[in-house]
Amino acid sequence: MACDWLISMEKILMNTVETHLANLPDSNMMSANTEVEVSNKDSTDDLKTDIIDMSMFICTDTFPKSIENGFIIVTALNAYIECAVNTIIRNIINCHEDFLLKNNLLDKIQLLYFLRKKEFTQLRGNNTFACYRANNQIRNELIHFKDNMLSFGIPSDYLIGKHSIVELFTKSKMKEHIANIYSFVEKIYLDLDLVINTEVSIIGATGFSYELASYALEKDINPELLPPEIFKKLYPDRASELNDSFV
Repeated sequence: MACDWLISMEKILMNTVETHLANLPDSNMMSANTEVEVSNKDSTDDLKTDIIDMSMFICTDTFPKSIENGFIIVTALNAYIECAVNTIIRNIINCHEDFLLKNNLLDKIQLLYFLRKKEFTQLRGNNTFACYRANNQIRNELIHFKDNMLSFGIPSDYLIGKHSIVELFTKSKMKEHIANIYSFVEKIYLDLDLVINTEVSIIGATGFSYELASYALEKDINPELLPPEIFKKLYPDRASELNDSFV
């Protein structure tokens, strides 16, 4: 049977985020008890090793790796949001025009709320919206690189887009940030009466139905458009709608 093969960038980007999250440290600060060489007061020529509390200073030896992984994560998260939105435009609104798909992300989201007759204030007033804004600001600052100033004097913090990346680019804080971005997309789908197809494959075929290979599905989808086992996972409250022959 002939079919189309489609790619789900949403899944690829989520996998990318998880891979680089694992590479982030628990902290970007130096150890509280750090060995440093200091002048020996008894000899002007000699240095001695002393233990000093350096926990207020950034570990500049390892932090560049945190910037590398953090940059990939925030960029992937931004792309994830755009892919999830473009999937709605393409597969739900059925628009494939570049003038819309390549438009500003926030403008596209607002347009979707208008087309689906929903209030955009539902999203703007949600606490995850601020997280989306922060992610976008950090991504833009790092992508466009208009300013390379991180801080003055001895480094105890670095700001990108007015946000501390020393704190954000750690495992615990980034994990929380990622969860908020995913919740932001889930909120969009919920407001627009859509369901995220968590069962979609990175590369999927439309042999059974076109919907099977789409990240975005209608809330009131016809059960016969999905395999029964997938329908029951995605729509547990509608399992009774399946025909007896499919159960």
